[in-house]
Amino acid sequence: MISMLVVFPVFLFVPGFLIIRKSSLPEPFKLVFSINLSGLLIYLCSFIFYILRFGLRSYFITLLSLVIAVFSVRKELIKFFSQPSIKIPVKHYIFFLLWLLMLSMTIKHFSGGKWSGDWEEHYQRSLFFKDFWPINTVFIGDWLLPARPPLYNILSAFFMEPAGDSFAYYQLISVLLNSLVFFGAYAILMCFMEETDDYRTCLSVTILTVLFCLNPSIIQNITYPWTKSLTNFFILSSFAFSFLAIRKKENNLHMASYGNMGIALITHYSSGPYLLGLCLIDFSRILKKRLTIKAIVHRGLVLLLIMSSWFSFSLIHYGIKGTVGTNSTVAETSKLSLKDNVEKVYKNIVSSFVPYFIHYRIRWSLVHKIGFLRDYTFFAYQANILFMIGSTAWVAVLWSLISKLRKRFDEDVLIISVLSFILITAIAVHGTYDKYGVAHICLQPVAVLCVTFVAYNMIDYNIFLKIIIIIGVFIDAMFGVFSHFIIQNYGCNNAMPKTSDNQTIFMPNILDGINDKISRGYTFLSDTEYASFIVFVLILSSAFIAYSIYKMYHQMFCTKAG
Repeated sequence: MISMLVVFPVFLFVPGFLIIRKSSLPEPFKLVFSINLSGLLIYLCSFIFYILRFGLRSYFITLLSLVIAVFSVRKELIKFFSQPSIKIPVKHYIFFLLWLLMLSMTIKHFSGGKWSGDWEEHYQRSLFFKDFWPINTVFIGDWLLPARPPLYNILSAFFMEPAGDSFAYYQLISVLLNSLVFFGAYAILMCFMEETDDYRTCLSVTILTVLFCLNPSIIQNITYPWTKSLTNFFILSSFAFSFLAIRKKENNLHMASYGNMGIALITHYSSGPYLLGLCLIDFSRILKKRLTIKAIVHRGLVLLLIMSSWFSFSLIHYGIKGTVGTNSTVAETSKLSLKDNVEKVYKNIVSSFVPYFIHYRIRWSLVHKIGFLRDYTFFAYQANILFMIGSTAWVAVLWSLISKLRKRFDEDVLIISVLSFILITAIAVHGTYDKYGVAHICLQPVAVLCVTFVAYNMIDYNIFLKIIIIIGVFIDAMFGVFSHFIIQNYGCNNAMPKTSDNQTIFMPNILDGINDKISRGYTFLSDTEYASFIVFVLILSSAFIAYSIYKMYHQMFCTKAG
């Protein structure tokens, strides 16, 4: 575990940093783009190693090369990480990561609402690339490989090479990969900053960290071992570079934006609506004669080159039907008529914006209140876009949007229009109607963007809005974070039949997942030896990082006062 925490930043920062360290990018964006590029390079190398069947050798060859590279640029690295604009996000990220690891150490099973099976499917997909499973493997009895894009699983397989097939190790890798969404939010936060102010930046990042730590949707999606949060990182990075390019009037930064969107698409297909949103921004600039068709072609080529790394492999081995037809959205939508699809979209819009408990009658008598309360809040925080932002934080977002629309700045109107387009499109692409809502499918990046927006504006909000947000954060933490992990810590040492007693805590489909864990001998982080000691070390480490952040504040305050 400790070794992975050490080598992970080497793999997912150094390769990209070596390429762009001399660039003129602002330091915060250089940090984020280094991670973006490193993820892409490790993915491409790992995919090639998989095709050539290199196996474990590839990991150590890559590690040795990067250690040599780190030694050669050690002075530049020390200088880079000593800057306040880099120390601020890195220290806060470490604190956030330690919090995530502490929560992960409590999980004895993955549960919540109707979520079941995805954690095991992505574990199998990672083993597919690590152990060279047969090309026609059907995962958890339902899906062929092309049903999901592979970047997350290829990266997981690469990092699992030295540790074998341990699920606990995979769980750790998943948390590390998904936690990178923090840096995507940081990039967006820096786009909001019109002037460089280390004190305000540090305060905003601290607020962002607190909101991240206590936001149920963000925490649940990072600690659940699947691809959504890593996808969110690349989507947020894409829009951050797009906004930066427009502000600085540098067309080359748009290449980074489309490159990140391409990486997002080979991580999860839910990125599709955001690609359309990015294209809509460029289309508006073409109409204003601020962008040429030639520039659009260059961006499209970057996007297609990245995506071709996956689709060329899939088309060769599975054909057009296997590549396109196995996707759940395509398969489900094709079964409905035009009228049924329109009706489905309308109903999903309503269920995704209007909380479940308002438009659907709840039958308390059928389910025990402990299990019901967790699943009830889980549906709200995952499937409803307003609760996904925060039970009261969305009020602040709405207030700010109305204020901006009144001022009628062209840039603000464009951003709000693009977000509205993404909201509708992201809901429309879901294949079936869900009475609970479908915000968790494609709208997570919008929620993270809104949380970041609240973190930036929190300093300027009036006392009334601040109190509302703080009360909401407390409610979210109690009913969406702590209750969720208490239930996930519920013992499951023996097989659990679908009896009425067990169904007072879990939905029936969750019991299948618990029994899969037991019957297949999966070892979670909470099951590992010395788990309690590791949690104690994580708590001490968190306290040390918190003190380090406090010292940084103290130093900045003294400098400002002086």
